[in-house]
Amino acid sequence: MARLFADPVSAPEKSDTTPLFRREAVMHRTRALYGDVILRGSLPAWIITALLCALVIGALAFAVCVHIDGQPAYRWLLAQVRG
Repeated sequence: MARLFADPVSAPEKSDTTPLFRREAVMHRTRALYGDVILRGSLPAWIITALLCALVIGALAFAVCVHIDGQPAYRWLLAQVRG
């Protein structure tokens, strides 16, 4: 059964093959994999998200608060759709 290594740099090299990458290059890339990951969106993406959320909240507030023919707007709209 093959033995698995967590660290690719510490894996033993066979004497009859040459390594695909230099040991220094592999160590440099291995170090780059450790550390904190920061997920950050751009300012225009946050602005668009805030505007879309405000639009949805405004539409829901309109549907609940506004009365048409004595009933909330969402019930009036459902009655119009059902025919």
